[in-house]
Amino acid sequence: MLGKQDGASDFFDSYVEQRLLPKEHELLDIDAKIDFSFVEEEVEDLYCSDNGRPSYPPQQMFRILFLEYYYNLSDVEVVKQLQVNILFRRFVGLSLKDTVPDDSSLCVFRVRLGEDRFWRLFSRLTEQSSEQGLLGDRLKVIDATHVVADIAVPNMINMLRDGRRRILKKIEQQYGLDEDLGQFCPNNSECHRYSKEQLVEEVQQTRKFLNLVEDGYEVAKQERKLLREAIDPTRKRTLASFVDPDARAGHTSSRHLFVGYKVHVSQDSSSQLVTSLDVLPGNANEGKVDHTKRLLQRDEQQGVHHKAVVADSLYDNRKNYNVIWNQQMRAYIPSRRKKRRADNFHYEPQTDQLICPQGKRSIGKVQRSDGDIYRFSVTDCRRCKLKGCKKGVKGQVNIYLSEGEKARRMIPAYEMAQAMNERKKVERKFGQAKRHYGLRRTRYRCRWRMAIQALMTFFVINAKRMIKLLTEKQKEPSPAPI
Repeated sequence: MLGKQDGASDFFDSYVEQRLLPKEHELLDIDAKIDFSFVEEEVEDLYCSDNGRPSYPPQQMFRILFLEYYYNLSDVEVVKQLQVNILFRRFVGLSLKDTVPDDSSLCVFRVRLGEDRFWRLFSRLTEQSSEQGLLGDRLKVIDATHVVADIAVPNMINMLRDGRRRILKKIEQQYGLDEDLGQFCPNNSECHRYSKEQLVEEVQQTRKFLNLVEDGYEVAKQERKLLREAIDPTRKRTLASFVDPDARAGHTSSRHLFVGYKVHVSQDSSSQLVTSLDVLPGNANEGKVDHTKRLLQRDEQQGVHHKAVVADSLYDNRKNYNVIWNQQMRAYIPSRRKKRRADNFHYEPQTDQLICPQGKRSIGKVQRSDGDIYRFSVTDCRRCKLKGCKKGVKGQVNIYLSEGEKARRMIPAYEMAQAMNERKKVERKFGQAKRHYGLRRTRYRCRWRMAIQALMTFFVINAKRMIKLLTEKQKEPSPAPI
């Protein structure tokens, strides 16, 4: 049954708080200026209204999780602090005589809400910031950062053996011991060094094991699918461990590899508040149009509108431009290529023509999936003695111009420079989340738990930023009377 929060405090509580609470503290400002009543509204349908033992009030539980991320504590550590810390109890709404929820209750609360409810709570905070006039409408920044999974990454042989052991364990639990399958699962000893021949033999053993399992058993379908994926020679290996199969092997650069997730965010540039986010596997390309579209749609659903979008060169593709333009926004995205043949040619958007350094205009174009190829006259190109123009078989010059390059040609250079300078703000936000709030590494395993971690981390960061913006807004001088 849904438990209700008792806002009454007795004389002794007031006496202790007046003498032990700090006069000024950011948590007290957050408690005073941010309304957490939306928590109960969003989760009320998850509890029975008139049957069962009353639960801990959802708002109190959420505030405890807020403290956990605010100070980068674990479930056990935040419960210990609640038992002795007056400031913690005041923020959560616990009187001195109230019992403190245990760490297992926090775990149950997280599972009960799930990713969807935490996203709705995050959206309600964004809604509050919009109502208080904190969000701007000028520029939206889109970017992603990587988070390392909290797992030990085994080598290929150990991973295949672990997968077979997990499948066999589920078969034994439901059907009993099968000696024919047991021979494919060695003991728990790890293989640290192996040859290419040993790896080939291990893959063959895994194939035989899967064939036997799929013929006679209907359990462990997810593990069998993952094991098939790991030994598929046509696919690039991204599965890193059966402990957290959602965490995938990816890279942040050609030299920096990692196993984990990517947190994809949209941030309002003027207020530096994160307005929406998504969690992707480590091998995902955040620059793909599906991921960009999801962030923009989430912003639109919350009523967050901007006039322009800025992102790095990873987002430089035609589909992203179309999605951004369809929402009536400008796109500030640099090119993925540093040197282009089209750099010496001027683009005229009114006539949709390219003009060469000699002043000759293109006479036609061929449309491609991500841009157009502009063709010049054979007669003009044969007479031209300018060096550097690479001519085709017929003696004419063909210049490729992407849709992104066309868009960049219509943006003044100073505007692009200002937008790219604004993009750095999201990098600072990622640094803050990793240094102070533990986003460098996952707290939990599986993607939906990682999503909760990301949502709570940026919920806390947004709340702190809102307090700073509201304080600055109060200090602004009022307009002089006419």
